[in-house]
Order: sequence, then C-alpha cells, then structure tokens
Amino acid sequence: MTSSDDLVEDPTTLLDGIGWHATGDWKPSERRVPFIPRLKHIPPVFMMMIRFLCKSLWNWWHGEGIFINIFKQHLHMAHTGVPIGGIGCGSIGRDFRGGFNRFSVVPGIKEVWTDNVRANQFILTVRSVTGQLLTQRLLTCAKQNTSTLSAWDRTFPRSSVRYRGLFPQSWTEFVVPDLGLTLVCEQISPVIPHDYKDSTLPVANFVWHVKNSSRADYNVSIAFTWQNGTGCEQWARESVCRVQRYSDSHIGGMELAHRVRGRDMTYGVYAKRNEKRHAISSTSFDPTADGGAVWRALGEDGNFEGYDRIIEGYRECAVAVCAETQVLSSESGELEFVLVWNMPEIDFGKKSRVCKRRFARFFHGPSATSQIGAHAVQQRKEWQRKIDEWQGPVITDRLLPEWYRSALFNELYYVSDGATSWIEYDEKEEHVTDHTAAHMKEWGRFGYMESWEYLMYNTYDVHFYASAAFVENWPHLEVSMQLDFSEQLNREDTRLHKTLMDGETVIVKKRGRLPHDMGHPIDAPWEFTNAYCLHDTGEWKDLNLKFILASLRDYQQSIKNENPQAKEILAHFFDRSMEIIEAGKREWDLDGDGMIENGGFADQTYDIWTMTGTSAYCGSLWLAALEAARRMAEILGRKDEESSLADQVDRARAVFIKKLWNGRYFNFDETCSSIMADQLCGVWFMAALDGSTSNMLIDKEKVSSVLDTIFENNVKKFGNGKSGAANGWRADGTIDTVAIQSEEMWTGTTYALASFYALMGDRERCFAVAEGVYDSCWRRAGLQYQTPEAMFEWYFYRAMGYMRPLAIWNIHAALRNTESLRNYELDSTSGESSS
Repeated sequence: MTSSDDLVEDPTTLLDGIGWHATGDWKPSERRVPFIPRLKHIPPVFMMMIRFLCKSLWNWWHGEGIFINIFKQHLHMAHTGVPIGGIGCGSIGRDFRGGFNRFSVVPGIKEVWTDNVRANQFILTVRSVTGQLLTQRLLTCAKQNTSTLSAWDRTFPRSSVRYRGLFPQSWTEFVVPDLGLTLVCEQISPVIPHDYKDSTLPVANFVWHVKNSSRADYNVSIAFTWQNGTGCEQWARESVCRVQRYSDSHIGGMELAHRVRGRDMTYGVYAKRNEKRHAISSTSFDPTADGGAVWRALGEDGNFEGYDRIIEGYRECAVAVCAETQVLSSESGELEFVLVWNMPEIDFGKKSRVCKRRFARFFHGPSATSQIGAHAVQQRKEWQRKIDEWQGPVITDRLLPEWYRSALFNELYYVSDGATSWIEYDEKEEHVTDHTAAHMKEWGRFGYMESWEYLMYNTYDVHFYASAAFVENWPHLEVSMQLDFSEQLNREDTRLHKTLMDGETVIVKKRGRLPHDMGHPIDAPWEFTNAYCLHDTGEWKDLNLKFILASLRDYQQSIKNENPQAKEILAHFFDRSMEIIEAGKREWDLDGDGMIENGGFADQTYDIWTMTGTSAYCGSLWLAALEAARRMAEILGRKDEESSLADQVDRARAVFIKKLWNGRYFNFDETCSSIMADQLCGVWFMAALDGSTSNMLIDKEKVSSVLDTIFENNVKKFGNGKSGAANGWRADGTIDTVAIQSEEMWTGTTYALASFYALMGDRERCFAVAEGVYDSCWRRAGLQYQTPEAMFEWYFYRAMGYMRPLAIWNIHAALRNTESLRNYELDSTSGESSS
C-alpha cells in the first residue's frame, strides 16, 4: 500500500503480504454443502418441521417473515471476496475474480441468490499512440450470464488473475502478457476503527494501477459500468430510471436514480480528475441489449466522447464512465473510480416508520451522492493511512501466525456485510431512559443480522461472543446495543405464538426477561422483538446472565471513560441485573442450593442440545453473573448488596464444583459426562474482562485441567486436529452425536475458546485451536467472507454468513492483555516501573 502522492512503481507488490490469497482459477479442495441431519435426529424434530411449514405459510400469506427458512438453506459461493461499503449503509458483494454480486442494500436482507451482475464491470481498452486498437476485454474472469451484453469480451484468462484480500481492502491483479501490461485494482472501503462518520458511508474506491513493462507507449482507458437495481428480478424494473451527468473539480461521472423495494436509490459512478494525461467521458445505455454500441465506441476512440447518450424512460438502465491516460514504456499510470449507492431512508417490511440511515446526517439533500463521491476521492489516502495505522502492529508482528494476521481483519467483513443497519434514533420513541436517548441521539441505533439465513437483528446470546469486535473497534455501537436491550427488559409483548419445537402457546415477550433478538427485518424490528420462536426464550438462562456480564464489561472498557453519566448508566445496568438475579433465584434455582438448574429442554443458545439440572455452561454463567453484579455493587458503593452477592458467589461456586467436577473437567450436566468445549463460558468471560487468570472464579488448576481435556479430545480428535473444537465429546473418546449441535464445531465459540488458552499464557494451543476455523473455512471449503455458524467434521456446514466468528477479536484482546502483563512482570522483576 502507499500513502504518498507518487504512483506505485511496481503495483504487483500490492499482491504481496498478509491477507487471503487466491488465483483466478482457484477452487476449494474440500466440497461442502448445507447440512442434512442424521436419520436419528429427524424423529425428535419431525413435528417441529411440520409446525415450521405451517407457520411459514401463515406468515407468507399475512405478509410477515419467519426468522429462518429451514427448507431453503443458502449455498456458499466459493469465489467470494472482500465486500464493499461502510458499516450499516448497505453493502455489495465482490467476486475475487472481478464480479459484483450478493447485494445487501435492502435493510436486513443479504441477496445471496443473485449472480454476478452482467452490466457491472470494468472494461479495459488499450490503443497504440497512433490509435490502433490493441486489446479490449472485461477485467474479470468471473462467471457471467451470457443472455445480455453478448458483444462484450469476457475471455480474460483465469490463470492471469491473482487476488489478495485484507478487509476492508483488496487487490486484484490482471496480467496482459502479450502487451507487457499489468493492472492491479486496489479496492478500499472506509471501515475505520473509532470512526463514526466516514465508516458509515455507502462508497468504495477503485484505484487501478497500470504498469507498462513493454517498449511501446500505450493509451489505456478503463470504463466503469453499472446498472440499476441489485441483480434481483423483484425490483429490477421497479421504476423509471433517471440519468444525469455530474462534474466538479474533483470528479466527473454519472448518476443513476431509481427505486429499490419502494425506496429512492441513487448510484453514483465517478472517475477522479487528474491533470496528468487524464480525460473523463461518460454515457448511458440499455443493459438488456447486446452492448455493441458501447463496446465499439471504446474500441474506436478509447472513450465515450462520440457516444455520450443520456437515455430516458427506461426501467432498466446502465451508466458508464471512462477514464483514460497514456502510460509510457517502462512507466506506470493510475486511474481512480468511486462507486456510491445512496439510499438515505429505509423502512422495514411492515413499513410502519421511515428510518434515516446514519450517513444521511453528514451527507444529505439532492447533491448527497456527488458529495460522498467527491469526499471519497479526497479522503481515500487518509483512509488508507488510518487503516495502515490500525492494521500495521498486527500484520507486521512476525510472532503471530500469518493466517491469524489475515483472519483477524478478514473476519470483520461481517460488520459491513452482515445485512447491517445503522440508523438515526427516533425521538418520538417513548419509555426510554434519558441516558439511553442521549447516547442514541449522538451515536445512532445499530442492528446486524445473526446470519444471512437467520433473519434476526442483534441476537443477544450470539452477540455476546461477537461483541469483542465492537468493544475493540466501535465501542459506542456496542454501548448502543447494550442500552437498547436494557430498555427491553421490563417491556412485555402479550401477543401469543406457538413455539415451534413443542407447540406450546406462550406470549412473545415476558416482562423481566431479555428478548432473544431485536426483531425481523420483514416485520418491524425494535418495535416488535423476539422474532425467534423455536422455543420460549423467556425461559432461557444464558440470555439474561450474559446481559449482566456485558453490562460490567461495557462500563469498564468504554462507558466509564467516555460518558459523563457513567455511574447513572452503571446503576441502571445494576438494577436490571439484580432483577434478573432475584428472578433467577426464584424460578431457576429449584432446590434452593444457590445454583440454577436447566429444565431438560433447550433453554440456552445451544437450542437443540438440552441440559438437565445444573449444567457446566449455564452454571458457569450464573457464577460469573453473580460476581459481575458484586463488582458493580462495589463500584457503586452498595455495601450491603456487595456483601450479599459475595456470599452467593461462594455458595454457588461450592455447589457448581460439587455437582459437576469429575477430577478432569466439569460434566456437561447432572445427567451427562460429555466434554463440552464451552463448559466454562462464564469463567472465560470474567478472565477476559480482567485480562488475567490470577484471580479466576474457579481455581487455575481445575481450569488448566479442563482446557487440557478439551484440547486432547474436542480439538485433536476432531477433523484430524485441524478443524477447530467440536462442541461435545464423549468420555469414551468419540464425538457426541446426541444432538445436531453437539457434533458441530461452532466457529465463534472455537475462537472464544482459543482466546481462553491465550489468557492462560498458552499461545501455541491458542493458535492451534483457532487455526482449525481458518483452515476448514477459508483454506479448504471456499467459505471465505461468508464464515458459517457451524462446521461438521466432514462435508456439511450450517448457517452461512454468521455474526459469532467476530469472536476472533477476543484472541486479540487476550494476547494484548497477557503480553502487557508479561512485560509488566519483567519490568517489575528488573526493578523498573511500567506505565
């Protein structure tokens, strides 16, 4: 990368370095498909599937969505690359071979069913200085639909293409050996940590570096073409398109206004102005025709000056912007384009209210699209400087494995591409505390989907693992989500629905319980929560306990340093936490021994894997929640409550150990001795919060034994030790197949488990565990930039495009904290102080 004003002398070096690498002809070595349950797992869920079908039909008839379609799982696309766009503004997928696909501009929906859009292309035209056409072709080797634009040459050889992706940037190299030309497309999206303005922008820069290694001089032009819509037939012809040119001192190009799912959308396609041998021309055309006129104009003139059409009255329309420059022998040139997709207002399925996207606070009005485009070309090098500054300490640290340096940033793709919505706070909203309203007025409201398949915003039990990425990089968004959930605790939704697993009729949302999620985008998220209806989440244990843990974490790592109302917010969290604890003692501690019990049904995030009596997973979360509440009471100076909670911690810990400790690890629950990878979830979280294992909830010797047992079984015996950590392993040395989820490897919990080893000072096993996720998804299966929730030992995956893999940022925090502690101890030993 370069941040200077000089051209990149050798753009091929941009393909070197840390990142996910591929060639244009790369194919995954391992075939994976969406999962099919074992025969023995079908009878227990057969009636659930019948209820699911009935509910799906009922919801479809009434124009409502269902949180998951179990009858239509999504297939991954093995050629997925780094997506484009900022956070919460809508994103666009990119094929690493050069195609554009899988749009997510409709709020809460990732259009995984769309192919590469034929009209969205970069076209290369090379002519001699005397005007002779030397070559003309699309700069892509991606698979294309051939029914339209048949005049366009799509024969670029796959063997001449290389790729490197390191979110939020990528580099694609195209080599034209017969002309001695190498072109590298540098793609940049403004996803920048602790930036709450530019990171929201629906924009991407494409900088084309052209290296001429031949003895001839060339006139090189690149045309960027783009059509209305998203590739989805449902709104391809939704409105008449309006096209206009735009030009200022920074950019020149075309704007294409239309509608997508009933909302105004404007695409801006621009080229950066450059005084050095650089000209810009533009046109519009019919993308449903053969494209011959556009192609010939470029071939004859190298530009659109003789074919500058503005077409009107078309429901399908495309625009093209061409930039040209002369590249002398043995020299390099540069052409820069910008794509903007401006949909400032959105609504959700029920259209009960219009929401303004966050970026519209900064760029609004009739000229917003061009303002964003001009801002992007002016700020691009500054964005790259900030990204380099952010990523540099990690990617230059040779003590870290190369795959990890890539994965840490590449897994962040989901903050942009997770069908995210970052919207302004609606000041008409009632029953919100003042500090929550104040925070959201300043930083907005944020929602991201559990999965491209699981259509629920901010699924809390999953976000618990993923939240480390937000705490580290965009803490105000994490606090917004936490405050949002805190306001929901004492709300009630008395509508009735049937749980799909057991057919019980329950109210949608109980008072005193956290909602599972903030709602379905096809309905009215935030107005109606708990789209999930597989079980009654009012009976879930972990949802509510995780809220207590996150409350303390968010206060310590963000709120207390940045919010003048920090103590008031902590008191608000503490009061909510005590309500959860008191209800838990009444309703979940059935034998009154100070430790909660599970109910023999799936009452936690492993929602098909049941726990009975005291369980390691929920028991450790209960223990951690009591300790987190104790610490909040201590900070607030509530001595009586602190003392009482301290006694409860001691009592719960004694019962937890007595009931479940078997000498090597904690049994899955009181009826099963399986080894659960996530068995000490609460202990892990509190150790991560402290950044140390010196004062853990469970003594360090037991924790070490647990982690040894998990590594020897769930990790080393699963997928030849190179596939992460299986959720469950039987004491007899075989994988636990009692439920679908027990035999899966959950990508996010594996990353969290790996961070536990790092906290214990065991970097070797930390990376050995985490590499299994990267190896199975990113290297072998072609699941890059679409990491699923779960991988089976062989052949299957489940829930493509998932939020929990953001948990890799727990490893980053653990490594940093343990390294800081080690340095402090070394300094202390040598008699020096460490600041």
